[in-house]
Amino acid sequence: MSKKKDKKHGPRAAVALAMMKRDDKQRWAPFLEYLGLDEESCDRLTRLLVLHLVLDRTLTGMVALRFLGGTSSFSKIEETVATLPVSKRIDLLKTAHIISDSCAQNLKAVNSARNNLAHYQPKLGYGLDNVKEISSEEAFTRLLHKGLPALYEVTKSLDKACEEIIGGATTLSAPTLEEGE
Repeated sequence: MSKKKDKKHGPRAAVALAMMKRDDKQRWAPFLEYLGLDEESCDRLTRLLVLHLVLDRTLTGMVALRFLGGTSSFSKIEETVATLPVSKRIDLLKTAHIISDSCAQNLKAVNSARNNLAHYQPKLGYGLDNVKEISSEEAFTRLLHKGLPALYEVTKSLDKACEEIIGGATTLSAPTLEEGE
């Protein structure tokens, strides 16, 4: 909730909101515990999902742009491309020499980590401690050092494609890792 709304509704609303947040945390605690998630691993899980969501959408746009023709509707092409698995979109971009081999490998590493997180594998148990990028800060950082440069390369390629195809760049810019992150 924004500060503007808090001021509008006064201190009682802020107290009620704080109580609801506490109750919500208590409500979710058994599920998080069941999966072996603490505050730090929840943070890594969130960041991994956000990185994958951004990559998914960017890859979809990139592939769809390459199929855009004079009479084609971008939204129809995008809908079709979005049904392809992320790994296939990566393969298409790599095969067309739109992204480098190393970028494709790094994108696949992020996709693989997300798939390990999202798809239950009974032999590994119910928890998420088997997903090293969630259970280990070191493994997560290594993944970021692959995923963020890959995202940067894809967004640069997307900007270039927009300039070539539609005459203007996107407003996307990928975050970069600072030394030591």
